[in-house]
Amino acid sequence: MSWNVFLEEVADAQGLFEGDDRQAFLTRFAEQNLQHSYAQIATTLNISEVTLQRRLGKVYALFATTYPNLNTTNKGKFKTLRNWLKTVYVCYQKTGELSVLAIPSNVRVESSVSADITQKREEQQDFYVERPPIESLCYETIFEPGALIRIKAARQMGKTELIAKILNYVEQQGCQKVYLNLRKPEKSVIQDLNQFLRWFCTNVGRQLHKSLPINEYWDEEMSSNDNCSA
Repeated sequence: MSWNVFLEEVADAQGLFEGDDRQAFLTRFAEQNLQHSYAQIATTLNISEVTLQRRLGKVYALFATTYPNLNTTNKGKFKTLRNWLKTVYVCYQKTGELSVLAIPSNVRVESSVSADITQKREEQQDFYVERPPIESLCYETIFEPGALIRIKAARQMGKTELIAKILNYVEQQGCQKVYLNLRKPEKSVIQDLNQFLRWFCTNVGRQLHKSLPINEYWDEEMSSNDNCSA
């Protein structure tokens, strides 16, 4: 798996499903941008450096709940997070497991820091405003065969948080989850059914930590739909 694809999975695991913060994270930490300055990254995103710093600040705060070394006012958070992600990347290549949500055993977490992390998580949860019976309806519907839940609302209304809540609820019920962002594949992949279904199978396998040798079982003599469901 390439570094940039790894970043996509890390973003999904951390709840950065979509939006400006995700874009800032993926662009700043992209392999081709690791040596670039903030000014260059801001230009790439067509935003100001101040806006970039603000978005990355949110990213660092999110990752700090997983990696406490980021829970500091000191400078150098980019290098700190980059180095930690590289360590996680090496482990992922060896084990095939994304352990980004687990605090590494070699990281010492003081009790005061742990308390701050807990408080931050509670504060983040407070930002979500429940709108009964929407949540309960989603929890019920997600278990129906072939269910489709369409979430539509204005920006900053909690769509991403609701998705995260639904996925978390599914896991609590003992089910496995797969999150696919259809903005990830290139336009050429979306427009070609065969390429799209290969992309679909590959990503489902990765998130379920299953080895799927697509080239071995994908039979060109069969239809794409048959290959995908066989």
